[in-house]
Amino acid sequence: MMMLRIKILSIIILSFVSFTTISARQHSISSIPDPKKQGQDYFVSNPDGILSSSEVAELNQIAKQIEATGKVEFAIVVINDFTQEDDDFTFAYALFNAWGIGKKDADNGLLLLVAKDRRRYRFITGSGIEGLLPDIKLKQIGERVLVPAFKEGNYGEGIVNAASVIEKTLGSPDGIAELNTLIPREKTFIEKNSDHLLATLATILAYFGLFKLFKRFKTDAQTSPKKKNDGLEKNVMIGCGIIFFGIFFGVFAASLFQINIIEPKNLPWTIAAVASLFLTIQINTRRRAIKKEHTDVSSYLAAVKSYLAKTALLVPFAPLTIIGILKQYFKNRSLSKQLVAPEGFQHYQRIDRSLNKDGKPFLNSGQIKEERLEVRTYQIWKGSKADEVQIVAWPGEKSADFSECEKCHFSTMTQPKLKTITQATYSSAGQAERYQSCEFCNNRVSLGLVVLAKLVRTTSSGSSSSSSSSSSSSSGSWGGGRSSGGGAGGSW
Repeated sequence: MMMLRIKILSIIILSFVSFTTISARQHSISSIPDPKKQGQDYFVSNPDGILSSSEVAELNQIAKQIEATGKVEFAIVVINDFTQEDDDFTFAYALFNAWGIGKKDADNGLLLLVAKDRRRYRFITGSGIEGLLPDIKLKQIGERVLVPAFKEGNYGEGIVNAASVIEKTLGSPDGIAELNTLIPREKTFIEKNSDHLLATLATILAYFGLFKLFKRFKTDAQTSPKKKNDGLEKNVMIGCGIIFFGIFFGVFAASLFQINIIEPKNLPWTIAAVASLFLTIQINTRRRAIKKEHTDVSSYLAAVKSYLAKTALLVPFAPLTIIGILKQYFKNRSLSKQLVAPEGFQHYQRIDRSLNKDGKPFLNSGQIKEERLEVRTYQIWKGSKADEVQIVAWPGEKSADFSECEKCHFSTMTQPKLKTITQATYSSAGQAERYQSCEFCNNRVSLGLVVLAKLVRTTSSGSSSSSSSSSSSSSGSWGGGRSSGGGAGGSW
């Protein structure tokens, strides 16, 4: 009884070991290493070491030559066995399409699978080369070259000889000519990006027309050519600020979303964004210039409303102008209040300041100075009699920059300034006087002394960092080709 139990246990152990050994020798699609992971010039997968290293190197060289001259991707897989549920065609066909052997647009791939333990080989071809390597041709190569060598156990020799025959077939003048027709001619830069380039040209022409249209609006709104350059320096600075902000924001957004702003598909948007910025600057600059051309509130409001109505067509192409338009809207509402007669003086008539720019004789010199400084603006209301005059003061655009002078009582006192008394050095602090001055009566008010901090030398220290480069083998990939099931197979 004991001996029987030992025999049964031995059979179980041997069966388990045999099953484990067989399973270990059976490959699935995922367990076969892709040779392209080693580099673009690798075509042979030999995971079970059936081929020698010299045979693998020779086959890689032949396959590389086939790809260079015959334009065919030739993959060679030599294994002991594959999963039992598959036959050689099913397994090889699935492996071909899983790797994507051959170029995507040409389907010029070729796979040779050899399963040593199953004693089966299988060629799989891409649909693009079925005419050059028909099934009958591959069957002849298998029967006349592979099978005799495999029967003798010379697997490497048989595969090398078969690969050489395939190389000669594909390398013949007729074969090369036919293969050249498989690879589509590479399109030129213009052909590849014709749609994007047309869109770019359309964008340029569209904004060119918009700038021409704006120029006409600008000319129509230009009522005082002599003053068109007033405030030019300020407008240029504002314009440069908008451009800088736009470029900075654009580059930041492009980096954040990994967008190449000069790539053909993005070029129309890039040009539109830049042109939009310049158009915005032009519209806003002209809108500000109108203020310089009109002394009277009523004429200014009429001119700016007419200008904004004309340029409304340009807003969709320069959306940032909406900010200036909204600001101008609230400003117009505030200025419109100046056109309403003060309480109790509804029968008075407002004097048009376009006809009386300096306000004389109704405004005194201090009030005239306030208007020139844009601290205040005055509306003059006159009754039917000579002495019936009502003057109403309104805050100017720079009212926050000045305060009332204690001496002349006009809002012409500047913000505090600093006047250096002792210059600061690297070894000692300096001293300055803080003061205010009146732009009208020259009253000067000292606000005390302040200490100027010592100068600090800036030292730049360069830190050298050693960069270490680690060499790693660059991996390649197959071209993404497909097979429709062509090929041939056999056994030995």
